[in-house]
Amino acid sequence: MDRSAEVVRQDHIQEAMRALEYLFKFIVQSRILYSRATCGMEEEQFRASVQELFQSIRFVLSLDSRSSENLVFTQAALLNSFPDIFDELLQMFTVQEVAEYVRGTLGSMPSTVDIGQSMDVVKLQSIARTVESRLFFFPESRSILLPVVLHHIHLHLRQQRELLICSGILSSIFSIIKTSSMESSVQEEVEMMVESLLDVLLQTLLSIMSKSHSVETARGQRCPQCTAEITEFLLKIFCVFRNLMKLTIFPRDWSVMRLLTSQ
Repeated sequence: MDRSAEVVRQDHIQEAMRALEYLFKFIVQSRILYSRATCGMEEEQFRASVQELFQSIRFVLSLDSRSSENLVFTQAALLNSFPDIFDELLQMFTVQEVAEYVRGTLGSMPSTVDIGQSMDVVKLQSIARTVESRLFFFPESRSILLPVVLHHIHLHLRQQRELLICSGILSSIFSIIKTSSMESSVQEEVEMMVESLLDVLLQTLLSIMSKSHSVETARGQRCPQCTAEITEFLLKIFCVFRNLMKLTIFPRDWSVMRLLTSQ
């Protein structure tokens, strides 16, 4: 895999990438049987081999594929198969360890500026399947994966690319957070999403409103219902800001203590 950029014909590499799930099934089951037979011998060597494999995967995804069609197909096959291996890895590693592997892999992918539109879509589809996977439902792994997922969404929203897929990913994240409303980590996750995406989401909404208004003006038509819905959404956001600003940060006793101290 480390020589993918140098190989002219990559058919065999692409076939291996498409069969990645079954290759990992074979690797994991073989390791489980071997571990049972040897009482866990060579555990460190196995972990080191998996680490090296993921380093190779990250290297392939980090390559600039704009000038190589074969490399594009190899990276696309790898990204399509990548979410299928999570469940296999969870049989051998903790959710935190698997999340670290996945975070490193997603983080190695180039930004939207450095890849073509076709790879842009494949990358986001792989992220969407990661969010929908069982791995993302664990709070301890979600806290590791969420920052890199939000980073890629932020880049796409800022450049106004693949907005439909981005909205689908955000919808899945919100649904998962809603079902985990009893978890103590939810507040931190919501704060992370607000800090990462609120500004760019507002800019995206305003940009969409501006473009829609320009199109309607050129056609001599207007859609009052669409404008009213977006306006109502923005007003609700500002109402949340107003309510947050009204909240007293410190208890009343603290205010009394501060007054006495100032005297």
